[in-house]
Amino acid sequence: MSDTAKTVRFAAILLLFLSLFSCRGGKEDVTIGLSTESLVHDYWIRMKESIISEADLYSMNVINYTTTESSDEKQIEDIRRAIDDRVDYLIIGAYANSESIAPWLKRAKEEGIRIIAVGMRLLDPSVDVNIHIDENYASAQVASLFKDYFQENGISDGAVIMITGDEDDPNAHDRISGLVDILNLMNIAPLVYFSKNWETALSEKQALRMVEKDPGRIKGLFGGSALATISIAHILEKYPLPVLAVGFDLNDEIKKEVTDGTIYGVIYQNPEGIGRKAVDTIQALEKGERVEPTIISDTIVLTKENIEGY
Repeated sequence: MSDTAKTVRFAAILLLFLSLFSCRGGKEDVTIGLSTESLVHDYWIRMKESIISEADLYSMNVINYTTTESSDEKQIEDIRRAIDDRVDYLIIGAYANSESIAPWLKRAKEEGIRIIAVGMRLLDPSVDVNIHIDENYASAQVASLFKDYFQENGISDGAVIMITGDEDDPNAHDRISGLVDILNLMNIAPLVYFSKNWETALSEKQALRMVEKDPGRIKGLFGGSALATISIAHILEKYPLPVLAVGFDLNDEIKKEVTDGTIYGVIYQNPEGIGRKAVDTIQALEKGERVEPTIISDTIVLTKENIEGY
């Protein structure tokens, strides 16, 4: 075979290889760093597992930096390690204070790391894509459940207890906004108990005192987080009122409360879906596709009729 023929054959083989590689949609050995709030809450555990599973489908590597520790300092250390490990992407579920991690997100960006924020929206210029639920839509789902219940049962007075998160957290307000609007239209009083750092022990006691004072006035309870949902279940265990109880998020304890009928239903944030969307977004970026800076993940209403598969 002549040198020219060899050259042509080699070029053809090279082009075929590049074509096959291009069809895969990205470079080999894509590495994703993962840092979320903690692996204490079921929400983050489910998301982590879905990210690892979805990444495996695309032959991507995942380095998980998340542990059971939750603090700004821990998340800063996670970002430092991601930079040192020279990951291609960082999926981050911010702990709380995005301002404290902002300089490190900027440094990661400068090192060429693309950043995908999940769960909590990060309004930071270093973030490439935010993937989260629509809090207002989730609130409307809650409001619809209460509205239907009150209309079906002819309820036009009384009060609804709502245990939600930190008063300074916009999410804590968004999760109750739709319900508050509906209650005001129906002449039913919203009794809101905020929980500092989303820890509900104190707000649970405050709500319980209200129930003890006038149990007949209470027509419903809403918990705006997993802990808050467990709190309203505790209240109903002490005072089994004939009311509608709706929660937010899901774990084994909450699933049992729904199955037993103590809690009518919950708004499920679907962390598995968010995790899959994060990895699918990375795959799209690897293929050079245009990706929206904000991607909304749907919430799901779960009751005893459909909760078994979750």
